[in-house]
Amino acid sequence: MTPRVLMMILMAYSANAWAETAFCQQADATLAKHRMDMYDSGSYSGVFDENKLAAATAALRSSLKQQLQRAQSWQCGYPTAQQNGLHIIQSPDKKVRIFAWDAETGGRMHDFSSMVQLKDARGKTRLHDWDNDRRGSCLPYRIRQDTLPPYGTVYLAQWECVYSTTLRAQMAIWYGISGSRLTPRNLFYYQHAAHSFITYYYASFTAKNMGKRGFFEYGNKTHTLDFPVALQQQNEDGMRIIALTKNRLHYRFNGKYFVYRRYSGLK
Repeated sequence: MTPRVLMMILMAYSANAWAETAFCQQADATLAKHRMDMYDSGSYSGVFDENKLAAATAALRSSLKQQLQRAQSWQCGYPTAQQNGLHIIQSPDKKVRIFAWDAETGGRMHDFSSMVQLKDARGKTRLHDWDNDRRGSCLPYRIRQDTLPPYGTVYLAQWECVYSTTLRAQMAIWYGISGSRLTPRNLFYYQHAAHSFITYYYASFTAKNMGKRGFFEYGNKTHTLDFPVALQQQNEDGMRIIALTKNRLHYRFNGKYFVYRRYSGLK
């Protein structure tokens, strides 16, 4: 390879890298502005304006759809938008990303909206909205991934739900890519039926000293999900609360479902 050819290749690479950087920076600034406009007109700003909030929300959704349908958007991390409340989580294989945000319409119980970006079996970028009643008050914070015969690659999304000042829930939902969408997989089996999700509720202040033990933990080698036991207890004021304990429930994949296997307790 001659020096001139090498120089031309480097120039082309630099031009592409600059174009991607410029695209990401512009997209980040646009999404960050829409998020700030939502907050400034939302229910937590102190100057709620329903019409302005609706316009800002529509602008955010429109910009997200416009940006995320482009393949080069996978290179963007959107740091400023994330600082302004756009939550982004990505699967380990980098084929699924969830974009979520506070709808700014709630009170003690928050309302969240989300959008999914994925790569289908052909590697084509796909996008779809992702709102329903079950996740309306829940914010995704992690996607795990595993390969489970006969289902192939599946994704375990973890959500934190905010129902009041103190009431929280942790939810884990199994998904798989079906065509152009991320769809639930009924891989949990409990209460004599198959479900895509499993949930536990608790008072938020009981999780302060739990660290990561207050959340779901998953082992790919053993295909096991475990999580803390939450029990009703009476606090010092005589009130009944749902408190996290150091005991844990374990669900293990048996070739068809994740089923209850054991209870572990710490004395």
